Amino acid sequence: MKSSRALFVAIVATVAFFMPRPASAITLSQIISLIAPPAIPSYSYQQPAPPAPNSMWIPGYWNWNGSAYNWVAGRWTYAPRPGLVWTPSYWQATPAGYVYHSGYWGNSVGYYGNLNYGHGYFGRGYDGGKWQGQSFHYNTYVTHVDQHTVHAVYFDRNVYRRSPQWNHQSFVGHMHAADRGHAMQTNHGAPPAKESGRGKASNKHADKSGKGNSGHGHGKPPR
Repeated sequence: MKSSRALFVAIVATVAFFMPRPASAITLSQIISLIAPPAIPSYSYQQPAPPAPNSMWIPGYWNWNGSAYNWVAGRWTYAPRPGLVWTPSYWQATPAGYVYHSGYWGNSVGYYGNLNYGHGYFGRGYDGGKWQGQSFHYNTYVTHVDQHTVHAVYFDRNVYRRSPQWNHQSFVGHMHAADRGHAMQTNHGAPPAKESGRGKASNKHADKSGKGNSGHGHGKPPR
């Protein structure tokens, strides 16, 4: 048991050392699993309406508890201050295993693996809304809004959009040089509570088995 744990720690340390990154960008939230995260579940694309003005949508993510994955549901929350936007978390395949990158608040949306979380997070940037001064305005073309509660809305269909798919990939494999550079240059901030890859599953429909990614196989990722 001790030797297995020592080997695991050595793998984590080696990968963390060799991955290109700015000093402020990488934290211990980069958790390694030797099992691929499952596909993004279809029910995650069913978005509740924001409960109040200026609420910001945080997509769900796969939590790894050391032996299995659980889906942590997306939620509405508030930015630390007006003008900040959320970059979602994502998993990345490496030769040593699957590495978790925490989400964070920043002045712009950074790299999140080109993954399709829906609701404006379709793989690049964010098209679900935008700040106008101290008020956040929602794009009702891609964001579910109850206009009896929230009045700051607009409709813009000219946005980047991809339709949700049941077996949609939940992790990024090889990162191109341009994407790696973009990920390194983004303004990282402190993630909210439970955005660590080991948070408590908060959706009653979470995948309890979490033993692999449908269509993507188990074990070590592709080299």
